[in-house]
Amino acid sequence: MLSNYRLRAGLNKSALARAVGVSIGYISKLEIGKKPPPENQRQAICEVLGLSEEESESFHIKAEMERSDPTAVKYLMKLIDQVSDSEPARRETAESDLPFNSALFPGDLHSIPIINKAAAGYPQEFTDLDYPAGVADGYIAVPDISDPNAFGFYVSGNSMEPDFPDGTLLIASPNTIAFEGDPCFVRFSQLSRISGCSFKRIYFMQDGRVRLVPINRHYAEEIFERQELTGIWPAVRSYGKINRGGDNQIRRKTESGGTPEAQGKANRPASAAG
Repeated sequence: MLSNYRLRAGLNKSALARAVGVSIGYISKLEIGKKPPPENQRQAICEVLGLSEEESESFHIKAEMERSDPTAVKYLMKLIDQVSDSEPARRETAESDLPFNSALFPGDLHSIPIINKAAAGYPQEFTDLDYPAGVADGYIAVPDISDPNAFGFYVSGNSMEPDFPDGTLLIASPNTIAFEGDPCFVRFSQLSRISGCSFKRIYFMQDGRVRLVPINRHYAEEIFERQELTGIWPAVRSYGKINRGGDNQIRRKTESGGTPEAQGKANRPASAAG
């Protein structure tokens, strides 16, 4: 779609890239569907290419659906079909009974950029694409996050176990107030003794400093001056593997010696079914 509109406007990729403020390579990725553009870039593209109102709307919808999770889009489209097929007199009732309610339509799904991993061990060198960034390597569609600056990140390390195991995907909301004990994505400033960012529970001290506290007590908490932190953004959604009791038990037995199978049989409780 983008390629056709660009050719119709008589622009090559270089000219379109300059007008929108991105690289030629990025335009190429857009045109082969690898990086559906976020809304601010779509608006700029529509203006540069002189798209009509109808063409712009179609372009926005197609890009937003490509940026969204395909499973969620398929589910929502099914719900829309159910509503469309119902009688007008029943439509209001049908809509109110459907899950997500106000998030029924793809236009209300919020595509949230996923940045790099946040260290959940000791803070270490890290790049988060200099958030906020206009382009990310991945996106997740979330129906109930209204913060336009929200972003996703993956937990790296085990200092926030068992609540947030390594590989957990979290959504952080910069426009949400962080309270005592909230698990937060923390970004360090150039004034800090370390760089990058981390993921910890945060506590505000009376002298203005901030405590970063891991859940896993094998790691020590650390204290930073407020000016050492440029961002303290609470995690508001979590998507990831659940640490089950059996997993932890096997891990402990494995670390203390013996095979998981042998240790598991010796320590396995009887089931309620006999």
